Amino acid sequence: MTRPHLFFIGWFVVGVIFIVLELIIPTNFILLCFGLGMIGAGLTALVHSPFWLQLLVGSGVTVVSLWLMHRYFARPDETGGAFGSVGMIGKTGYVMQAIDPLEGGVVRVNGEDWRAVTRGMEAVPERTRVRVIDIEGTKLVVEPITEPPESPGSS
Repeated sequence: MTRPHLFFIGWFVVGVIFIVLELIIPTNFILLCFGLGMIGAGLTALVHSPFWLQLLVGSGVTVVSLWLMHRYFARPDETGGAFGSVGMIGKTGYVMQAIDPLEGGVVRVNGEDWRAVTRGMEAVPERTRVRVIDIEGTKLVVEPITEPPESPGSS
C-alpha cells in the first residue's frame, strides 16, 4: 500500500470512530463535525496531497460543519437568554404529581415533565401553578404562584 492510502485509511478510521461515538454519546453533533473533518482530510490524502494540506482541509471541514450545525440546528431560547435547565429559572408551569415535602413531585414546564421540590416543608397539590426559582441537581425548585394570572388586556 502506498503512503497516501495509509493516511486515507487512518483519517477515515478516526472519522468513523468519531461518528460512532456521536451515536453513543450525544454531543449535539460536535463529534459528528470532527468525524466529517477527518473524512475530509482522508479524501485529501487520497489525492496525494501533502500532510499540511490534509490538516488544513480537515480543520476547514470541521469548522464549516460546526458553523452550519450551529446556524441551522441550534434552537435559541424564546427569550434569547440561557438555555437548558438554567433557562428554566423564572418559567412557570403546573404541578402534574403533587409535591410532597419529603419526596418531591412532578411539574410540567414548557411541555416537559421535571422532578420538582419546594424550599419549605409545604405540600403543593396537583394543578397548582408554580414558578421555577432554582435548580438542585436534576430537580427544579419551585414555589406556588399565589397571585392571580394577568388578564390579556391589562398592562
